Amino acid sequence: MVSFILVHISSLETTENTIQDAFLIFKTIGQRCCEQSNNLIEKQDLQNKLSHKSIFPTRDHRWVSLDDNPLMSDNNDIAQLFTHMKNIPLIDISSSTDVLIFFNMCDIKSLSSSITIEHIIENPSDGIFIQNLLSPLIPYIQLFMKSRTEFFDAYQWTKSINMSSLLMNIQFNIVDYLQLIYRFKSDSSICIIREEKSYYDKNHMIFYIHYEWTKQLKYYRDIFHSFARIFIPYHNDDLIRSLGNFMNLLYNEEENNLNIFSKYQNFDLDFKDSDDIPWHMPSTSKQIKHIEPKIGI
Repeated sequence: MVSFILVHISSLETTENTIQDAFLIFKTIGQRCCEQSNNLIEKQDLQNKLSHKSIFPTRDHRWVSLDDNPLMSDNNDIAQLFTHMKNIPLIDISSSTDVLIFFNMCDIKSLSSSITIEHIIENPSDGIFIQNLLSPLIPYIQLFMKSRTEFFDAYQWTKSINMSSLLMNIQFNIVDYLQLIYRFKSDSSICIIREEKSYYDKNHMIFYIHYEWTKQLKYYRDIFHSFARIFIPYHNDDLIRSLGNFMNLLYNEEENNLNIFSKYQNFDLDFKDSDDIPWHMPSTSKQIKHIEPKIGI
């Protein structure tokens, strides 16, 4: 019955309403999958029933089937690069856990897990300037994320990957040229080549910034937004924007206004949880003089 309804919806034009209807059914199926005792059998049965049915709405307003090998567009920036390729159907993902369970049952992979990112740089130099720019902000990034409910999942993730250690060991390079190659693992001939201004190589913990962004204050905002990505386990434009804006405002804040600033930004300057390891980043100078957060109450 559910399959029949999906087929009916997919016979209609891909409008906002029909897409919402489809995702509502995806959510319902995801909930039912959670209730099944034998997920392996249920998963195979589900895929067999849906494999040939064009019931998945893509970013470019098409209905595709599992046989078309659709991918979840979990990173909007990367997805935009491939949207024009008809042989790569991309599905905008939902924030609903049940929908993601349904996609997992269908073996629909994420775009970011399906590609590799290669980088080409020219004339790298020590990025101590970037490190000194970011270092004074680090304790407050932790306090901000710890205090704000919308960052709860992301903050728990930072603890699971030992963010405190990462920040002590991350390296910064300023480069004259930065090129990224987004290449599909399944077919290396499918790739997009782009010149970029920033890139974080998480495998080697190196943060690259194009030298142009270091020349004028107006580009510091771009540096902050780019760096904010390392604190979020998945691509979330809203969280990245919020954290980047916070860093930009904090950088421009006067030292004697930090107490007022923390109240305005709705975060606590007191580090109340002694189980959390305070974040720090080595620095040779401080762009802002800050009140050290209080550790333990």
